[in-house]
Amino acid sequence: MSHLKDPRTGVMRDHMMKDIRDSHGWRFIINLTDICQVCHVRREQSMDLWGKDEDHFEVEWEVRITFRREGFMPTATTLRITDLQMAETMSPEVEASLRTTIVGDLIVA
Repeated sequence: MSHLKDPRTGVMRDHMMKDIRDSHGWRFIINLTDICQVCHVRREQSMDLWGKDEDHFEVEWEVRITFRREGFMPTATTLRITDLQMAETMSPEVEASLRTTIVGDLIVA
């Protein structure tokens, strides 16, 4: 089974982030069939200490764990970026850096 790392300490470590506090900010999805899948979807936004919003972006990521129903043993894990929204005013340098960082380390769906 793979080792998952919080995106905020991995690919997003150079960006200050905060939760989006609305109905899309935190979601949990549980699917029960012959297997059990638990999915945590989280949406975060960039923060700027000086109040500038030219380079604002939002990112949504999910962690998914699949279990066997008998014994509830994990069989697979995934961590991926599922959405990336960038401000139209974002500088080309920051956009290129952000896209390279995220696409370079995680799957973009």
